[in-house]
Amino acid sequence: MRNIRKRCLVAVLAIAFSVPSFAQTDITELLKLFNQAKGDVSLLAKEYMRPFGEEFGKTLNTGWYTSAKPHKLGGFDITISATAIPVSSSMKSFNVNDVLGANSTLKVAPGSNPSTPTVLGKEVDGTTVYAGVNTAATSMKLPQGANMPVMPMANYNISVGLPFHTDVAFRFVPNLSFGDNGNFGLWGIGLRNEFKEFIPVFKHVPFNLSAFWGMTKYKLSWDMNDNTYATGNGDHELSTNATSYTARLLISKSIPVLTVYGGIGYNSSSSDYKLKGLYKDPSASSLLTFNDPFNLSYTSTGMMFNAGLRIKLAVFMLFGDYTYAGTSMYTAGLGFTFR
Repeated sequence: MRNIRKRCLVAVLAIAFSVPSFAQTDITELLKLFNQAKGDVSLLAKEYMRPFGEEFGKTLNTGWYTSAKPHKLGGFDITISATAIPVSSSMKSFNVNDVLGANSTLKVAPGSNPSTPTVLGKEVDGTTVYAGVNTAATSMKLPQGANMPVMPMANYNISVGLPFHTDVAFRFVPNLSFGDNGNFGLWGIGLRNEFKEFIPVFKHVPFNLSAFWGMTKYKLSWDMNDNTYATGNGDHELSTNATSYTARLLISKSIPVLTVYGGIGYNSSSSDYKLKGLYKDPSASSLLTFNDPFNLSYTSTGMMFNAGLRIKLAVFMLFGDYTYAGTSMYTAGLGFTFR
């Protein structure tokens, strides 16, 4: 049951189309030594979540287009796509000694492996660390991973043709509730313009050449009121907010049925993960509490490129592409297009 819960929360929640959740894992286990070594515990929490925090935002920039050619005025398409990032070995674990350093309050317990799972890593016990004297009261095991082979995300877009060889794309999921479990929302906007039509030297080249800009905002909160360490009457939740931007130069070539497309440009994403509410010290004899103990922030920037194929039969289309943005991503989808 524990493994199933982690997989669902780290991977995909079925809302309209599959949308990724975030890691509501056993991060509260880290509160055991929070009073003795707040700074060190926060560093370990940030490293534990890092692969998800840095890589997830990249998936928000996928699925925006299947061609460099904008729609004609009034034309449109509706697409649904799913993207997967294979979880590499470097995303699955980190070395505790590299994070803490020689002068830290926390130490790796003798005989314990300093390599410990990240949130996406194996579902095995993490490294044992201790503060001060290595006893049961001053030591803890770092959290297990969720054993995720891939990190998924799903998007749907609606694109509409505008004047001047331009179209606009939208993606939107209203704020949805999972009953007592949490809330999810997403929205984004993209603009594509075939600028070659305004430059005489490019106007007659035998392929489409466009500029694209897109932005996506994502938010999700997960209820933590039933967590073992939650205390008090206020709300307890683990929340995430992510914002991603991309700017690209697109190129495509169409022949009957088949379109080959690609893009090169720049990606930028930022995300934060906050454990909100009042939590008690897990030690049985302690009366200590911690308010909003974790606030973890991540950024990821860099160049990207993608290449893909689209098959179009009348108004129906299938497509798939490969994206590299510091890590590999694979996207597949389907949709309808008109004009």
